[in-house]
Amino acid sequence: AILDGSVGADASRALRARFAQGSVRLACGGDVLQLVRPAIEALALRLGPTQWWVLEGRVVEALALRAQGDAAAGRRVAADALAYLERALGPSAPLVLRARSAAKDD
Repeated sequence: AILDGSVGADASRALRARFAQGSVRLACGGDVLQLVRPAIEALALRLGPTQWWVLEGRVVEALALRAQGDAAAGRRVAADALAYLERALGPSAPLVLRARSAAKDD
């Protein structure tokens, strides 16, 4: 809310903050998809669907899907993001490792 108030709710930084908020909610068992999906879509329109901030949101989305019991959809979302993230950030970046984990079969 503070970030939204200072830079605007639709600013890239505020939208990206929703991914961190989503990760916290995910850890606490809260609703995540309704929070992160609008931010993903807004950033994708502004920055392109393969920009790494957008892909960061996709990883949170993938983990949320898996947590809600849709492991197949979660794996697909994570796998789609993984190749782009590896090229942008390298194979051992924390976000890449998180995406790789979300893309794995159980």
